[in-house]
This record gives sequence, structure tokens and C-alpha cells, in this order.
Amino acid sequence: MRRRTPAIPPASFRPSARRPDHAGERRRAVVREVTTVMVLVVGVATVLAFDPAADDVLDLGPASSGEVVPAVLPAAAAASTTVRAVTTPSGPTDPGALVAAREQAVADAEAQLAAEAEAARLAEERAAQEAAAAAAAERAAVWDRLADCESGAWDRDGHPIPGTATWDYGLHPSQDGFFQGGLQFHPVTWDEFRDADMPDHAGSATRSQQIAIAERVLDAQGWEAWPVCSKKLGYR
Repeated sequence: MRRRTPAIPPASFRPSARRPDHAGERRRAVVREVTTVMVLVVGVATVLAFDPAADDVLDLGPASSGEVVPAVLPAAAAASTTVRAVTTPSGPTDPGALVAAREQAVADAEAQLAAEAEAARLAEERAAQEAAAAAAAERAAVWDRLADCESGAWDRDGHPIPGTATWDYGLHPSQDGFFQGGLQFHPVTWDEFRDADMPDHAGSATRSQQIAIAERVLDAQGWEAWPVCSKKLGYR
């Protein structure tokens, strides 16, 4: 009796019922890679968040939508990776702060220039005042020497003794001379050149008043108004 061959081979003769699932393996590999990348991204973000001093950024270049970045970069990609150094500016970067800083610098410079100009002006004014005072003192000394000669004492050699002028000359009975005051004004001359609010008698006027009138007489008559003493002192 012939044995009949079954239409379906026994399991021992059939090919394996489970064929290799290559597509599933690829999907699982991609999932693992994506998971690894997400873990790396979260780790890097955490480090940057807690390390504000970090100034080195890894530039991986723009990524297209849906592109999967491998967890481990190939050698060529790693070699082309660019590392940028982010440098924090030393000064203010806010536009308003920059404008304010410039305005403050200009204001400080203008204030410095104004202070220097004011100091120079005050120094020049002070120098002019000192020069005027020195000239006035020298001019007064000229009249003091003339008064010493006109109404003061002379030594044995016939030289006027400094500081002996008698500015109130003519007010005392012993001074019976016709001329008056330290600079020996003739009464007519005094009345002609004096101010209305000045004393009638030259000897009653102050030293400064007598010098003021003497300046007017000098302008009108020259040193010849004091012929003897002006020549003796070398004024003419």
C-alpha cells in the first residue's frame, strides 16, 4: 500500500514560521537613537541652565524638520563641527545705556573745560589786580617821596628823610608858610582842582585826596608845579 504524501509538509519540513522582521529592528534602533539624543539634549540644557558662565556653544548647524540627529556623530561630521566662543562685551550693550554713557562723557569733558577756563580767567584777573595794585603802590611812593621833600625833614646833607612828610601842613600856628598840605599846594591851585565835597584847606584833606589832586595838577602843569623837589628827586 502506497503512503500518501500530505499536502502540507510537517512542521519539521516547513520553513521557519517566524521570518526576520528587519523593518521592526530599524524602527527600534531609531527609537533608541532618538531617546539617546533626547537624553543628551536634556543634559546639555541642564548644564547650560545651571552654568551661566558657560560661554562655549557647540554649533551643530541648522537641522531640518524631522531630521534625526545621531547620538554619535560620524568622524567627518565631528571634524566639521564648529565651536564658537561667545564673548560678553565689557561695556553696556543696551542702546539707551550707550547713549547715556556718551552724553555723560561729553558733559564731563565740557565741565572740565569750563572749570579750566574759569580758573584761567580768575588767574588772569588776579594777575591784573596785582599788577594794578603794584603800579598804584609805586605811584603812591613817588608822591610820598615828593611829600617828604616838600613838607618833611631833611638831613644835614640836604636829602629828604623818608616818612617825615606833614600831610596836615598849614594847620598849626608854627607852620606859617603860604603853601598847604603834604605836597604844598597853593590855595588857589587847591581850590581850582579840588572836588566840591573836599575840604577848603589842603591840610585838612586826607593823604589819598591830596595825591588825587596832585595827579590832576601834574596832568595840567607837569612836574614844574613842584620846581625844587621834582628836580632834586630826578622826576624831571
